[in-house]
Amino acid sequence: TPLTCGLGACAAAGERRCEAGGWRERCVPGRPAADDATCDGVDDDCDGAIDDGNPGGGVACSTGGAGVCAAGTTSCTGVGLVCQQDAQPSTEVCNGSDDDCDGAVDESVATIFYRDGDGDGYGSAIESLRACSLPSGYVTNNLDCDDARFSVRPGGAEVCNGLDDN
Repeated sequence: TPLTCGLGACAAAGERRCEAGGWRERCVPGRPAADDATCDGVDDDCDGAIDDGNPGGGVACSTGGAGVCAAGTTSCTGVGLVCQQDAQPSTEVCNGSDDDCDGAVDESVATIFYRDGDGDGYGSAIESLRACSLPSGYVTNNLDCDDARFSVRPGGAEVCNGLDDN
């Protein structure tokens, strides 16, 4: 009767015969065992585990995605090495990372701050930036009409100087 001998890529045909009152199995040698370092979905070293000797797994790689989704690790899938994404998109939080993997950092959670060049507590509508916390020299309003003069600001004292001080 037909018989299969060996494991994985080393499996070979064989036969079972009744000889001298008992069964005798004869296996034709399969291909020689190889190391299992290829990522081919085959048990090349005939130990019953597929691609277990592949050295390519666990190496850092780039998925081509954006933000936290760009980092990956190689793994053997039986069809070749692939770069699997380490992190999944999540809700954007103000942390300097692109958590939602859309290519923009902190876009929906950062606050707009306005440069206060004269230190009067009122910012310039012309100079602003987005940040997670208030940077030095910036304020949360853009009400200053002359950011070069401390005395010219909303609520400032009007004096006879040819300027609109308030």
